[in-house]
Amino acid sequence: MKLTGTLLDVEHKVGDFTNDRGDKVSYDFEVLHVLEGREVQKVRLPREIRSSDLPFDKGDVVDVTVGVPSNTKLIYQP
Repeated sequence: MKLTGTLLDVEHKVGDFTNDRGDKVSYDFEVLHVLEGREVQKVRLPREIRSSDLPFDKGDVVDVTVGVPSNTKLIYQP
């Protein structure tokens, strides 16, 4: 999917939780908030990529390709 719009914010999420099997799972990733038309799209960056590595900053118009790994469970949240 191609996403073009204005980068509004970069959200850093870090923490941990206990999964269904009782294992502790840690997470640390960033989410781009992109205004596309009249809707804000949230795009999670891969764990190994940080927003500081990208060639744009808040307020810039971005043109990014968004993909979903084949082993990912998709959840739609209106």
